[in-house]
Amino acid sequence: MRKFLKGVTLGLALVCSLSSLTACGKKGMDATTLLTATDTIKVAENEVNFTEAVTSQLFKDGYVVAEAGFAVSYTVKGDDPTCNWICSGGLYVELDGFEVDVNDDGETDGNLWHNIVVYQDPKQSVKDANACLHIIESGVYSVRTRNEGAEYVTTMPFSVAYNPIDVVIAYYNEAYYVMLDRTFKVKLTAETTFDQTNKTQYLNEFFAPRTRKIGFRSTNAPTTFTNINVNIGDEAAKEAIKDMGLN
Repeated sequence: MRKFLKGVTLGLALVCSLSSLTACGKKGMDATTLLTATDTIKVAENEVNFTEAVTSQLFKDGYVVAEAGFAVSYTVKGDDPTCNWICSGGLYVELDGFEVDVNDDGETDGNLWHNIVVYQDPKQSVKDANACLHIIESGVYSVRTRNEGAEYVTTMPFSVAYNPIDVVIAYYNEAYYVMLDRTFKVKLTAETTFDQTNKTQYLNEFFAPRTRKIGFRSTNAPTTFTNINVNIGDEAAKEAIKDMGLN
């Protein structure tokens, strides 16, 4: 097993087997051990509210992953019923030490990050829409809108995007394994054929073996996260993948 950065024992102390990420995940861990309350983020034991769009926060120091796997589960709900084409928040992954120029001004503006959210496809459809995994990327395009990023359209019906959705994401061996509402599951790699990769430059880095910091981000609307569980390490990731029924 690869080594983790100092402090990772905080994550390992949350060993609830991967059933913890999906079954026991209904209870979730104490969110105050993961995130810090701010003017725009409200943190309680069982719930985290991002009260504004386009807001991110990394989990606390014990949840830094040095070229190793991890498993995260949560229930996410958009808090704006008029924003019905996107489940408005999700896992935020920052690549430590990989700086990018967001404003194209010749100066670095922070580490490269990606944000996994769930959209409708076709967007803003009141019926016959499927869930679409959407990977938003920072960089010179400063991606914000629904038409920019990498998209993977699933076969799971998803007509009302501001309803809660259960998400499990595991990263292991240069691949992300995703399960939505225990209904749809998929393995994504750098070789995956995405339905769109509009205005993405660093999608390969999203999968590459780098040091990652993880957290949450709200995208187009205020967002609530509940039933949160996080486990760090290859073994936790493999347990999650096994629980999903993926190889």
